[in-house]
Amino acid sequence: CNHRLAILKASKKKNLQEYNRAKRDKRLPYIVVFFDEWAVTKSLVDGAETLLSTIANLSRAAGIHFILSTQFPKAEILNTTISINFPWRFAFNMTSGASQSVLGSWDAFGLSPSGRAVLKTNEGSIQVQTPRITETMIAKTVNDAKKGITSETRSAGVDEKELLTWAINNNSGRLRHPVLYNQFRERISDYALRDLL
Repeated sequence: CNHRLAILKASKKKNLQEYNRAKRDKRLPYIVVFFDEWAVTKSLVDGAETLLSTIANLSRAAGIHFILSTQFPKAEILNTTISINFPWRFAFNMTSGASQSVLGSWDAFGLSPSGRAVLKTNEGSIQVQTPRITETMIAKTVNDAKKGITSETRSAGVDEKELLTWAINNNSGRLRHPVLYNQFRERISDYALRDLL
């Protein structure tokens, strides 16, 4: 971060976007830092919130962005310092109290189907459907990457073959949206199902 900030200062640019626009031959990539299990770090390091908030604020201009995650979305873990310095939030289905701590609302309480989440930004909140990723898919992707093979995977938790097989076996081969949605609603969003059909 300090190295990048020194480069920005020397080139008289406010942030990485301005720098990359001006120095096309010396562009610097954006970096995303995934900070897993914030609650554990907070319990082990005194003043962790202040330290992380300072680093995150300095890093933003340098094109380094932090993503914090926790299994314990409580007010004491996500206190005011963290809330102010990490304004964007992403929450899956959780209890009303946890939703209140993360989003400041009950928007993540009782989300359905599986994989549904709420993304809170500075402009407001939207619901999104995240893909279903299995251990088999992860293993295949990693093995393919090691071999230099690129692949594309649909983000829906259900594919066309599974829909057709179910319809043939259970619905006289008819691919009717309401029936299929009732059957697969825990694994696919309404939008993704319509896209498949």
